[in-house]
Amino acid sequence: MSTPKKLMALAQDAGAKGMSAFKNKHTHGHSGLGAFVPALQRLTLHYHHPSLSGGQTSRPMVEFIRHDLPKFARDRPWLEIRVVPRQFDYPELVGEYRGEQTRYVRVHKFDRERLVEEVKRMADSSGRSRQKYKENVVRESKRAASVLEPWSPFVDPRVFRP
Repeated sequence: MSTPKKLMALAQDAGAKGMSAFKNKHTHGHSGLGAFVPALQRLTLHYHHPSLSGGQTSRPMVEFIRHDLPKFARDRPWLEIRVVPRQFDYPELVGEYRGEQTRYVRVHKFDRERLVEEVKRMADSSGRSRQKYKENVVRESKRAASVLEPWSPFVDPRVFRP
């Protein structure tokens, strides 16, 4: 049986041009480098347009859609963004994350700058809620350094001495 390299050489000798050997399509991380898989899959912007009988609470959302959304979408081409006009309801951000997690944020009291911050935070977060611990969590690296001297077999009482 012949190897893929031999088959490729035979095909190229026979006149097949532009063929290359099969390369591994899987990405393997090296030192923290690898495939980028964002947590946020889809961002939906619900708003009530001000020209449609009211919608005063959606004015910052409309300004965000007109002025900031194109740049935001260019910076994050992997993100699916939906803009959905809804009548008679508060403006809302809906983030759908990997693992079937959905996060809803009502933004009817936000100004434009705070809305931009919230959209960026949703795009950069993992979608999980923050955990609250009942007691303080102390990590090993945060503890005070030990003041004991280095171990030596001459001072250890557990070492056998005949």
